Amino acid sequence: MRATIRSLLAQASMQDAGAGTQAGLWIARLGNYAALTATVGLLLAAVVLLGRGERLSPAATTAARRAAAAATVWVGSALALFTFGVSNASARPLPGALRPEIIAQFAGTRFGTAVLAQAAVAVTAAVIAARAR
Repeated sequence: MRATIRSLLAQASMQDAGAGTQAGLWIARLGNYAALTATVGLLLAAVVLLGRGERLSPAATTAARRAAAAATVWVGSALALFTFGVSNASARPLPGALRPEIIAQFAGTRFGTAVLAQAAVAVTAAVIAARAR
């Protein structure tokens, strides 16, 4: 009887992608939030520091350049979040989860679509901030 209960409990337990995926997901989320916050804050600083003329003041230019760098980190963290999300959702370690069919299926989920859209917004922010004059 006890062996049957243990067997049922073992079958019912959820699979896990591993500690590496969990740590990577946590770090990617932390980096994503920090880079997003830095990008928005630096872009707002550039707007507030904007001169009255057609050109940015030196302080605003510095803020815009730093915002571009933060947005680039934001892109990387969003892609890392997507990658570790694929691994976590498929309950496979990272090398086993990175198959085209799994990635395509994950990209069709709400989370996958949102993270890819976030990466696209981050690329746009990085380009705009880098070209600010």
